Amino acid sequence: MSSRLRGALALALFAAGGPLAAQGVGSAFTHQGRLADAGSPANGPYDFRCILYDAPAGGSQVGPIVSVDDVAVAEGLFTIALDFGALAFRGNARFLEVAVRPGASTGAYTVIGGRQELRPAPTAIFSGSAAEVGWTGVSGKPAGFADNVDNDSGGTVTSVATGAGLTGGPISGSGTVAVAIGGIVSNMIANGAVGASQIDPTQVQARIGGTCPLGSYLRGINPDGSVVCTGLPNAHTITTVYDPSTHEAGQDVAIAIAPDGLPVVSHYGTINSGALHVTKCANAACSAGNTTRIPDDSSQNDVGRYSSIAIGSDGFPVVSYHDATLGTLKVLKCSTPTCSGGTIIATVDDHPVNTVGAYTSIAIGTDGFPVISYYDSTAGGLKVAKCVNVNCTGLNVITTVDNPPGDVGRETSIGIGTDGLPVISYRDATAGGLKVAKCNSAACNTGATITGVASVGANSRMTVPADGRPVITYELQASMNSAIRVLKCGNAACNAGNVDNEVYFASGVGGARSSIAIGADGFPILSHWAPALGIIKCGHAACNAGNAGTILDSPASAGVGTFNAIAVGPDGLPVVAYHDSTNNSLKVAKCGNAACN
Repeated sequence: MSSRLRGALALALFAAGGPLAAQGVGSAFTHQGRLADAGSPANGPYDFRCILYDAPAGGSQVGPIVSVDDVAVAEGLFTIALDFGALAFRGNARFLEVAVRPGASTGAYTVIGGRQELRPAPTAIFSGSAAEVGWTGVSGKPAGFADNVDNDSGGTVTSVATGAGLTGGPISGSGTVAVAIGGIVSNMIANGAVGASQIDPTQVQARIGGTCPLGSYLRGINPDGSVVCTGLPNAHTITTVYDPSTHEAGQDVAIAIAPDGLPVVSHYGTINSGALHVTKCANAACSAGNTTRIPDDSSQNDVGRYSSIAIGSDGFPVVSYHDATLGTLKVLKCSTPTCSGGTIIATVDDHPVNTVGAYTSIAIGTDGFPVISYYDSTAGGLKVAKCVNVNCTGLNVITTVDNPPGDVGRETSIGIGTDGLPVISYRDATAGGLKVAKCNSAACNTGATITGVASVGANSRMTVPADGRPVITYELQASMNSAIRVLKCGNAACNAGNVDNEVYFASGVGGARSSIAIGADGFPILSHWAPALGIIKCGHAACNAGNAGTILDSPASAGVGTFNAIAVGPDGLPVVAYHDSTNNSLKVAKCGNAACN
């Protein structure tokens, strides 16, 4: 280019390529000017090089160098589009330097004039005043401004004060707000905001969530607040409760705990032809002041065998038993805790042909009326009698529950499930097995689910713990030399998931006639004949771990425990009623701790 090349540049103009509401203006702008060559208006193609600075002289380059080649210049006028990027214009002054050369040249550029300051164009003025005119027509609006309204109140924070529990204020410039030492007090914490999930149990002990039953002591506290209890190492109390000089007593024994927390025992004695006896203990150990009544002692009939006792809904004893002479099922309802007077004796089932009422077992239904399982000796079947009142004196509901070909229904034991329906364990004498009948109704008169739970099984006794799954103790054979087993049902009907374990057998001695209760820890405890009186405390709900056995009473005669029954008092300590066959008497053992060890 000739050294005479000179240019006169017009003000730079910013312009959008379309309506503002349709699209953004972008970062490019249009630059127009007039170019003279040798004093005359230039014509033809020219190359332009444009550089942006932050000062009219010196300073620093802003953005890239923008080169536009072969721009058509006519009569000295030209128009070029420049784009130095979105960050080139941030509200600070900018100065443009323009240099040119002929379009066909590859030589050096000639700077035209000095740097020119770029002034705001109308669009830029609009953008800068957007806060004043609102957000209408502005693209790329921040979240919250889609309605074209700036809801900012326009207020200004001039200082920050600190309230209760905080420190660091007031702050008018910069500073730190923090929790003051000792600043958090109890009324700042909402109820329930701090619980077990917020506590580190390795540093903070959870609230104690249990107590130890009477007869045991607190040995420790678990991290979750539950307690560890151990039975007090007290001595066991063994008492001859009833020792008549004229006859034998204490056979076919059964035990219950009356509302006063004291044991009451039903048993069979040989006075006259045979009579029903009821003994009410005067203290938890039956060690003194006991009262024995003989409420049914017919001189002609043999009554009182296979006795079973429960506490009626009125708090007084109710006993089921067999009249062996008449072959009937009878029920005694006491009207006092000691059965001392006003007793009612009802014949519940008096079959015109069959002998019924052996192997009785009684429970109180959810309606407060007794329900009794027993054996039909003639038909060889299992029967259930549902009483229609507390005395069993009305038109009771009698049902044969199981009577297949063969002999079933011996050695029955009944309980009430957590669903309110009876469940019964009994022996299949023909097959030699143990069966369970789960009734479909409170009277067991609408069918039952009958399941064979063991291929062999005699002398079963059952209880229903809090989980609703019965637990049954039985022997492998009906003899005095057999293994004792415990079957824990897998469900309420014992027809799936059962767990069966042997818990006692001594070669040449064995065990027999076991009885079962649930201890204060929720695990079973058994009494049995071994041939002395033995105790087995289970260490698990299914008696498949941690079992411990002990001999509770073993006199020189070894004639104790052939008939036995166990219960757990409100003090958490087991109490056992049993027969002393050597002395023909009734004995009671009160354990000194929960495991009777």
